[in-house]
Amino acid sequence: MRPILFETLSKNQRLSIINFHVAVGLSDGKINSQDGDILEKLLNLCGVHINECMEYFEHEGKNEQLVLDLVSLQAFMKKIIVVSIWDLIICDGKPNENELSVAFTILNKLGINENRFYEIIEDKEKIMRHFGY
Repeated sequence: MRPILFETLSKNQRLSIINFHVAVGLSDGKINSQDGDILEKLLNLCGVHINECMEYFEHEGKNEQLVLDLVSLQAFMKKIIVVSIWDLIICDGKPNENELSVAFTILNKLGINENRFYEIIEDKEKIMRHFGY
């Protein structure tokens, strides 16, 4: 399967993008159907399978490896990740503390603090309004 959006990234980086989303999705206890829909789309965009992601996560250092893989991403790629993490957080209703805590913990290690996170989300919303969404 060929990656669509993240084709310039290494396979390990693409696996870690998925694992970041899974960690946030599981933070409230389960992956629900809305989370699953987003993860399925993201798996296709990354050109990886969920089994590969889980195996990599378990055998390569869990969140520590995830951060090592993603910290060197360009700012634009990090913005895409922030937007997709936000969409995952709100897909089933209002954000909850567990989801935000997991997201902010990892994002801080990637150089994106809570204020920057919300700035990126505001920019996304402005763009969406501009195009009539």
